[in-house]
Amino acid sequence: MEKKKNWFRKEDLRDLFDELKADGFFSKFEKVIFYGASMGSFGATIYSSAAPNSTILIYGPRATHNHKYFNKNGFVEQSDARYDSVRIGVETAKKVYLFYDPLNENDARHADVFKGPNTEFFKCRHLGHVVANEFSSMSILKPVMAQIVRETFDQTEFYKLFRQRKTSTSYIHKLMMAAISEGHYSLALQIVMRMTYQLESGPARWKFRRHRKGLRQAISMGESYNP
Repeated sequence: MEKKKNWFRKEDLRDLFDELKADGFFSKFEKVIFYGASMGSFGATIYSSAAPNSTILIYGPRATHNHKYFNKNGFVEQSDARYDSVRIGVETAKKVYLFYDPLNENDARHADVFKGPNTEFFKCRHLGHVVANEFSSMSILKPVMAQIVRETFDQTEFYKLFRQRKTSTSYIHKLMMAAISEGHYSLALQIVMRMTYQLESGPARWKFRRHRKGLRQAISMGESYNP
């Protein structure tokens, strides 16, 4: 179902969760955790309301399937269908762990809808929307989940694990591109030179090396650089 961009809004799926709730399925477990990224974060949150007092873990939040639900005043709830409101999911959850890039304006806007006394935000700057993918490349996706299951996860533990970003070429590349977009060419060139010498010859190294000439010219000539 995740391959179809219908945002998990099929009536038979809604019926299934109603049946599970009515049958007391979720009450058989000591802990229930809903997990999702991007579109999956919407699905995980709306259906978590079928299991009150559950835990929600989401990456790259999406509060709605339609961006038109946002206006100049913020988010406007426009649906009264079953399992279609992340706010209900958040209100009925025991705890919500939300990982997002606050520099991504769209994600930050969606993340704001998940605010609540039981929601904890973990800011993952420069990771973009695909936070879960980046966590996987850093080998911290499973440790985060494990600690949340054990209920030992907090901000301190997160930032210990998040130090692994310093070894991620994907993160460092995004950091370099952010420096370029802000006009910090000398900093970007430092990153280029470090990664050029650190990485073996290949596509990953070329992603950095290809900017060397342009950055040097921009610095020496006082010009802008648009890769």
